[in-house]
Amino acid sequence: MDKSTVNPDFEKYYIEIIKKLLVNQKSSRYITKNNYNVSRMEYIKKLFPDAKFIFMTRNPINHIASLAKQDKVLKE
Repeated sequence: MDKSTVNPDFEKYYIEIIKKLLVNQKSSRYITKNNYNVSRMEYIKKLFPDAKFIFMTRNPINHIASLAKQDKVLKE
């Protein structure tokens, strides 16, 4: 999805959902941790021109250790 993507029904729905969340949380900013949004950044920026993006990365060794630990727990 990029800035050329057009889906008026979804865009209206998505914007309204975020507005409802802001009202519910008594907030003026919305933050989400969604890895899939990396592939949607241009589209999100089109819908919300003042959007800011923060990228956080983990030390790969710590990440692998965490995945191994989760895998071990799931197998038990």
